[in-house]
Amino acid sequence: MVTKKYTSAALTDFLNDVRPFTVGFDHVFSNLGEVGQTSSGYPPYNIVKESEENYTIEVAAAGFSKTDFDIELVPEGRKLVVKGEPQEKEPKEYLHKGIGERKFTRVFALSDDVEVVSSQFSNGVLYINLKKVIPEEKKPVKIEVE
Repeated sequence: MVTKKYTSAALTDFLNDVRPFTVGFDHVFSNLGEVGQTSSGYPPYNIVKESEENYTIEVAAAGFSKTDFDIELVPEGRKLVVKGEPQEKEPKEYLHKGIGERKFTRVFALSDDVEVVSSQFSNGVLYINLKKVIPEEKKPVKIEVE
């Protein structure tokens, strides 16, 4: 799998290119545009597809503890907002400080059928488990020809 980085301008151009061919996806495009603008490189993260229905977001957060996180699902726009703010610790004299412990905010756009199941923090990684749940009324329906 090749990972490609897009600039905010390229994302905006892409969204404008596909918009004429879609109906009812305005909220999706505006959410993607917002997420693309608020993203930064810290902290690094993975999005793992465990199965057709299950996903895990892994956020690398060395130096944090589980009480340093605030995870919120914002219904408007279906945004998963992950904030990390390390608590004040005893001052130390570092000869070298290479572990970043600065506060951060990461925003992930979720589709309407994705739910947050749980979160765990283990070995410096925050795991957020997601599940795609398709209600019966949104599943494909076979239409008989009369």
